[in-house]
Amino acid sequence: MVTDKIEYISVKSRGRAHLACHWCRSHKIKCSGERPICRNCSMTGKTCEYPERDRVVTVHESDILKLQRRIHQLEQVRSGSTPPEDILDENVFQTEGTTDSSLYSFLDIDVDQTSAMKFYYKEVETPNIPLPGKDYALFLMGKVMLFLGQEYYLFDQSETLNKQVDRIYDTGEDLCFLFVTLAIGQQYMNVKTGEDVPGICFFNMALRHFQPNHEEPTTKFIQTLLLMAFYLQGLNRSNTSYAYYGLAVRACLVLGLHRRATYLSIEEQERRRRLWWTCHCMDVIWSAKLGLPIHVETADVTAPLKPLADLNDGFKTEILELTGQLSDIIVYVMKTIYKPTTKKTISQLLICMTKLSNFQQGLPDEMKFSIIIPNDRTNANLYLRLNQIMIITVRPLLLSTFMGQHNGTGYQQAIKKCVSAAASNINILHQLREIGMFSEFGFWDARYLFSSLLVLYMTSGHDSLIALGRDLNKAMCDSGNFTALENEIRLKELDALFDKIKDTSVKSATATPLPNLALQTTETSPNTVLLDSITNTFSLSPLEQKTDGFLDLFQPLSKELPEDVWKSITNNLKTWDSVG
Repeated sequence: MVTDKIEYISVKSRGRAHLACHWCRSHKIKCSGERPICRNCSMTGKTCEYPERDRVVTVHESDILKLQRRIHQLEQVRSGSTPPEDILDENVFQTEGTTDSSLYSFLDIDVDQTSAMKFYYKEVETPNIPLPGKDYALFLMGKVMLFLGQEYYLFDQSETLNKQVDRIYDTGEDLCFLFVTLAIGQQYMNVKTGEDVPGICFFNMALRHFQPNHEEPTTKFIQTLLLMAFYLQGLNRSNTSYAYYGLAVRACLVLGLHRRATYLSIEEQERRRRLWWTCHCMDVIWSAKLGLPIHVETADVTAPLKPLADLNDGFKTEILELTGQLSDIIVYVMKTIYKPTTKKTISQLLICMTKLSNFQQGLPDEMKFSIIIPNDRTNANLYLRLNQIMIITVRPLLLSTFMGQHNGTGYQQAIKKCVSAAASNINILHQLREIGMFSEFGFWDARYLFSSLLVLYMTSGHDSLIALGRDLNKAMCDSGNFTALENEIRLKELDALFDKIKDTSVKSATATPLPNLALQTTETSPNTVLLDSITNTFSLSPLEQKTDGFLDLFQPLSKELPEDVWKSITNNLKTWDSVG
C-alpha cells in the first residue's frame, strides 16, 4: 500500500458537499485525489456517504399535471377502484397477446371443450400408398403451381412439371418433395377426398421419405422443407411449422444463398436469389404470425432483392421482390408496435402506416388496376398481406380505444383505415371464392378472415359484411379447416357476448352510421370497387383531426354490458388473434 504524500485536511476546507459523512462529520479526512475518505471510515472499513446537492430543474407545467394524474391513477389502483392494466399514458397504447393463446370459453357452448382448447392435427398412422398415376400427380402439382408456385420459388422451373414428374418416377429421387407437393395440391382441391384431412396420406408418405440429416443440403431439400412447413400450417401445427422454416433458413445459410455468388453464372445466381428470398419471406411472415423473432435480419443479407436475370420460365420475380419489401415492413412493425420492452406511441404507428402507404403508392400500374384475376392469385395474395399488415399495425390502437384506454379522437382516420383494410380483405376472399380461387382448407385465408372479422366486431355497424365473412368461415369449417373450426367457436362466443348488450338504442342514437363496406351487385366490376377502397385505405393524405362521431361506436359498450361480460369480451379480443 502506498502511504507517502498522504495529506489530512479539515472537513471545512473541502466545502459543503462533504459535510454529511454519517460516520465522522467533524473528523479530518484523507484526500485520495478523487474522493475524500474519512480517517475513521478508513480504519473501520466503512464507506463514506455524502449527499448530492439539490439542483434547480425547470419542469413544464404539463409534465407536472401528467404526473399528478398518474399519481391519482396509481392511488385508485392501490385502493382497488381501477385495474392496473387500465392505466395508459396519453400518447401510448397497449399491445397484448403477440402469440396464439388457448381458447378459454366464458359461455356454455355446445362443443367438446377439451378439443376446443386448440384445433390441430395429431399424428395418426396411415397406410403406405403407392405413387399415383402421373396424370393425377401433374394435376395436383399444377394446383400448387397455380396457388403458390408463381410467387414463391418452390419448383425448379428450368424444367417443365412433366419432366420433373418423369424424372422422379424413373429415378425414385426426391420422393419426399413429390409427396408433400401432392399433399398441398389436395388441400387446394376444395373437395372431400375420403380422408379426414386433405392430403394427409401423401404427407405421411413424405415424412417416411424425409431425411433431415443433410450435412450438405441441396436447393431441393430447402424447397421440400418450405413445402412441409406450409402444409403444416394447414394442420394448425404452428410450432412444428416454425421449426421447419428455421431449418430451411439455416440450410440456406449453409449454402450461402444469402450472399451474392459472383463466381457463378448469372442464371444460377438468379435461382439462388429467388430461393433465398422465398425462404426469408415465408419465414418472416410466419414468425410475425407467432410473434417470434425472425431468424435472419435483412441487414445481414447481400443477395440482391431485385432480379438479376430474366430466365423466361414464367416465374413472377416482381411479386417476390414486392413480397420482400413487404417483409421488411413487417419486421419494422414487429420491432415497434409489438416490441414488448418499449411503450408504443402514436408517432411510431403513423410511421408504420406511412411505410405501408408508400409501398402501395409505389406498386406497378398493372397491380393497381387488377386484383381478382382468373387462375392467378398472386395479386390478390399481395393485397391480402398488405391489408393484413395495416390491420395488425392499427389493431392495438383500435383495441385500446375500444377498451376506453385511449380516446383516439385525433386519430380516427387511422382506425378507419384499419376497418377499410378489414372490409377489403373479406371482399377479396369473397371474390376469390366466386371465381373458384378460394382455399377452403388454407391457413392464411382463414387467418385473414378472422383478423378482419375481429376488427368489424369491435367497430360494429357492419352486419352485412360480418355475415359475409361468417359464411366464408362456415364453408372452411365444413371442409375441416382446423383454424376455421377454432375461429368459429370464438366467433360464436363473441356473438353471445355482444348479444348481452342491455340497450343498443344508446349506441344507435350517438354513433354516426357507417357505410356498407360489402361489395354490392352492380355493373361496376369487383376490381374497380376493391381498388377504390384500397386507394382510400392507403392514401397519403393527412389523418383527420376532427371528431365526426365515428369513435362514439365504442364508448357506450362498457356501460351497456355487465362487468363480467365486458371483461370477457376485452380479454378475448386481446388474446385470440396472433400478430399476423
